[in-house]
Amino acid sequence: MFSRFSPEPSEKQAIAGHGFAGATARFFSSPILLVCSAFVLVLPIILMGTPGGNDFTFHMTSWLEVSSQSAFYPRWPDGANFGFGDARFIFYPPLSWFLGGSLCKVLPLAAVPGTYIFLCGLIASFGMYLLASEFMPRRESLIAGAFFPLCPYFLFNIYHRSAYSEILAMALLPVSLACLLRLRQARGPRQIVFFAFSLSLIWLTHVPSALITSISLGCVAVVLVSLGRDYLPLIRAAAGFLIALGLTSFYWLQVVNERPFVRISRSEVGVMSAGDFRLDPLLGAIVIVHVIAAISLVAYVYRKPRVSIASRRMIVALAVLPVVMLSPASLPLYGLPFLWFISMPFHWLSVLALLYSFGAAYVACSWPRLVATCAVLGIAAILVLPGFVRHMGGPTRLLLNMRSAILSREGYAASVADWNPRGFRFDPDLKNLPVASFAQAANGSASSVCAAKDLHVEVWSPVQKDVETDCPVDSVLRFRLAYYPLWRIVVNGNTVPPFENSAGVLQASLPAGKNQIEVSLQEPAFHALGVFCSVPTLAVCVALTLISAPWCSRPSGPRKSASCSTTSPPIKTEAVEPLFLPPHKMGHS
Repeated sequence: MFSRFSPEPSEKQAIAGHGFAGATARFFSSPILLVCSAFVLVLPIILMGTPGGNDFTFHMTSWLEVSSQSAFYPRWPDGANFGFGDARFIFYPPLSWFLGGSLCKVLPLAAVPGTYIFLCGLIASFGMYLLASEFMPRRESLIAGAFFPLCPYFLFNIYHRSAYSEILAMALLPVSLACLLRLRQARGPRQIVFFAFSLSLIWLTHVPSALITSISLGCVAVVLVSLGRDYLPLIRAAAGFLIALGLTSFYWLQVVNERPFVRISRSEVGVMSAGDFRLDPLLGAIVIVHVIAAISLVAYVYRKPRVSIASRRMIVALAVLPVVMLSPASLPLYGLPFLWFISMPFHWLSVLALLYSFGAAYVACSWPRLVATCAVLGIAAILVLPGFVRHMGGPTRLLLNMRSAILSREGYAASVADWNPRGFRFDPDLKNLPVASFAQAANGSASSVCAAKDLHVEVWSPVQKDVETDCPVDSVLRFRLAYYPLWRIVVNGNTVPPFENSAGVLQASLPAGKNQIEVSLQEPAFHALGVFCSVPTLAVCVALTLISAPWCSRPSGPRKSASCSTTSPPIKTEAVEPLFLPPHKMGHS
């Protein structure tokens, strides 16, 4: 795979020239171009500050919560809903907030969003290069990789929406597709493991993107079968899907089991409506640009007779489904099981962004076209940049305020209510509620006998709350926590059932006298089962990868290793049609 970053022998002579032309040729034939593309992606952030889009507060508070907790896998953000918390860490895919939280621990806050976006840009550009190398020569593949993180929808997610999880999932999409394409000529389990691992990373990043990716990859797998009526690629792809399911079971099993306890459900969110297809002018223009690029690329590959049949079918498969799902006519399809999780139709633009990059590389295959393309895109970026940017620079101060609110237990308003427990309804009057207080006596009278002096909070952390009370009558202790079934309350060594009041606040009944109360959040019931499935699956994947590694199949001397025994009969090479034409046979006019 990594040998693709070295120039082909036929290309070395072309880039060996001297002067400006030779230097330019070497630049556009070097992976440095991909790094420069990721740098250009964050250049406005370096110059003007961090953009604050619609999802900025949600992602940043999640990252700060992760960085402020000592647990490796946090379960409950203490600062959400002004200290009452929510269940976002149980339901939201963990990869983006784990990466963002790790960056918050080692970098200054002002540098975290830009660093995260730069890393996503690097993954997107190098992954797109690996994918495009299946279609194009080296130089055009590098150009496609450079254009992918700079496509309109990628920029829209960064500078207008601050959709950090979708940015990472979009960066991983070409890697997953490249691994799928190599399943057709794979002779061992190694490529299947790579495909499963790349797909599982997307599932652990953004659920709508994961659904779109899985559907798109399924269409591509069907195309691979149609090329030679060979069902082996489809079987390998199905095996990769099952392995990815096992790798991510620690996440999705608990989500399926716990979903009835939060607000995000089909009955409350509802199926997509016709209003979701009405886009604002900026997003509508981006949709038009990507759709035109996809249609133009399809027309181009069918006009060129030297483009392989596989390339044509592949591009059509990646173009038709997103274009159809972006139209209002596809509204009934979103009522199908699990498709309503896509939430908004414009998420399909992540697939069309691949074709946008392919088309840009085809257009820029000659020096005059490359200069003209860069000039047009540069002018367009300058013109639309004010529409992309939202509150550049202001969120840097907001980050500091968020961290201060979390550390001081003051908390912050939850920007997304989907992860709130079902019965919890935040009321502004609850903001002044202590972390623990007496609510009402067991007989229904006001607990005026029990005062604040009878209560002492010993420990109050995201994973453990210890309170000591001494009240002469039976009482009800109210906590500054949203009720959730996973809360476990132990009073004097005995587990007592928690309950909620009319506002959905956690409460517990206490007997008269001195009491030691311990409140902790249990692991979801299916989390242990998911870990039990994920860990063995990961171990098997690592073993298969090592066994089928190139150094294992190549004898190093007269004596062979026992773990690399080659006593089995040699694998026959499959006589399959080349998936894409070699570089010297492709037309570039």
